[in-house]
Formats: sequence, C-alpha cells, structure tokens
Amino acid sequence: MPMLRMLRPAGFALGLFVAPFSRASAAPTMDWTEVAARAMPATVSILTIKISAGKGHPAGGVPTKPGQRERFVGSGFIVGPSGVIVTNKHVIAGALRITVRLGDGTSLPATLIAASPSVDLALLRVHAGHPLPV
Repeated sequence: MPMLRMLRPAGFALGLFVAPFSRASAAPTMDWTEVAARAMPATVSILTIKISAGKGHPAGGVPTKPGQRERFVGSGFIVGPSGVIVTNKHVIAGALRITVRLGDGTSLPATLIAASPSVDLALLRVHAGHPLPV
C-alpha cells in the first residue's frame, strides 16, 4: 500500500501534463472551403515567355530547340492593394515577358521588383488602376 500512495501523485502530475494536449485534439477542425473562398480573390496566375535552352521542357513535355520561345504558367498572391504580388523566383526566372491574370480574368503586364534565388521568392507589380484584393 505505501507504494500506491507514492504512485498516485506521479499519476496525477502526468494527467495534468497530458490533459492540455488531449484537449487540443478535440478542437474543431478548420473549414478549408471558407479559407479557400477568402483567399481566391487574391490568387493570380502568372504567365511567362522564356527562351528555351534546348534541354527539353522541365515538366517532361516535348523537347524544345535552343532559342525557341516557351510559355510557362505559375501562381502567386496579391499582397498589396497597389498591385504587389509574391511568387516563386523560378516561375519568373529568365522571363522575357510576365503577365498576371487576376481572378476576374483581367490580364495585366507585370514588372519585377525584386527576386531572391536563396529563398526562391520574387515580388512583382501590376498597375490595375484600382485597389486589388489581398
């Protein structure tokens, strides 16, 4: 019996330690359809034209000839109502022309503001003439 008395406080302390974590798993799950619906207006398609190096399409498509123009598609997010967009650097790397297609179907030319190869991020700017959703 003395051994049981010694174990009870330890078991009680373990219960206090584990209980907060077990309650966290009982939290309500996030409604991802709501999250997606809120994010969609600020999501954009990024269309680029690049000159082929002749090594074939990176997605395993039809091989290209050196110097041939190729079209690529990526995505990004509007992060500033003035038209600042964040995307990946590899999406715009070597692009001759960058076009951004907004959620409403409007296509706008984009200019590169900054790019970082070390973190694979790039900032673009478009001029829509009105505030954009973020």
